[in-house]
Amino acid sequence: MVAVRTTAGAQSATYTVHAVRWEGGWELHVDGVGVTQVAQLSKAAQQVRNYLETEFEVDTIDAHLNFDFELPDGLHSEVKKAKESADAAAKAQAEAAAMTRQAVNDLKRRGVSQSDIAVVMGVSKARVSQLLHSS
Repeated sequence: MVAVRTTAGAQSATYTVHAVRWEGGWELHVDGVGVTQVAQLSKAAQQVRNYLETEFEVDTIDAHLNFDFELPDGLHSEVKKAKESADAAAKAQAEAAAMTRQAVNDLKRRGVSQSDIAVVMGVSKARVSQLLHSS
C-alpha cells in the first residue's frame, strides 16, 4: 500500500506533486509515492491519478492533487504576481457587478424607468432587464 497524506478530518487523500520540466515533458514527483511522467501539464492530473490507481490500486476519485511547479529562475515571482493580479481583477469585477445590480434595483425602486436606468448606467435596456431579474 502507499503512504498517503490526508488532510486532518477529511476522508479523501491529498497528494503533493512536484512537476519538474525536462526535454520530454514533465516528471511528476508524487510525495511519498514515486515518479511518473507526462508530455503536457494539461494531462498531469489524470496521469497522476492513473499512476496511483494502476501501480498502487488506490482509488483517486476523491483525491486532491496539489501541484508545485519547478520553473526557471525568476519566474516563480512573476507567475505569482500575475495570478494575484488576475485574482484581484476577478474580485473587483464581482464587486462591480454587485454594485451595478444594487444601483439598478435602487433606481427602479425610486421609480426610474428601465430606459432611463439604461442611460444612467451606460448599459442597454436588455441589460437592465437582466440585472433586475437576476436579483
